[in-house]
Amino acid sequence: MRWIYKSGSLLQWISAIGTLVAVFSTIYFYHKDHQKRLIILQQLSNSFLPEWEISAINTSNVTIWVALAGFQIISSTDESLLLLPKSPKCSKFERLESGESSQTYSLEMEEITKTLSNFQSTDDRISIIIIYKDLGGKTYNRIFTASKKT
Repeated sequence: MRWIYKSGSLLQWISAIGTLVAVFSTIYFYHKDHQKRLIILQQLSNSFLPEWEISAINTSNVTIWVALAGFQIISSTDESLLLLPKSPKCSKFERLESGESSQTYSLEMEEITKTLSNFQSTDDRISIIIIYKDLGGKTYNRIFTASKKT
């Protein structure tokens, strides 16, 4: 007895491969379009008392509820300190639709400098991280490296 393997025509194979590509690309693009993306902006104000101002822009297609905006200071020995902005207070959740900007949060540079000088670290280099956290617990951050030397 002979086995005769019928593999189908070339057009059936191309059709099956095309179907698989369509399914996988649909899953990929659906996932990509529903990811949360937040761009963090920062600047120093030119006011009488210099402040570090931060804001964020929702660049995703989904709504993001911001639960926390602040500054985190971390040394190389993993000591950590969280500084919340002085204005406005993060007392309620902020809703960011697609393309919307958050309110601008600010912290006086004098307070950051004072906190850095009091920070108990033997290392001269410290990371300052601007943090936004949403209701789902996802963290968005932007990292800066600072030196404690004067």
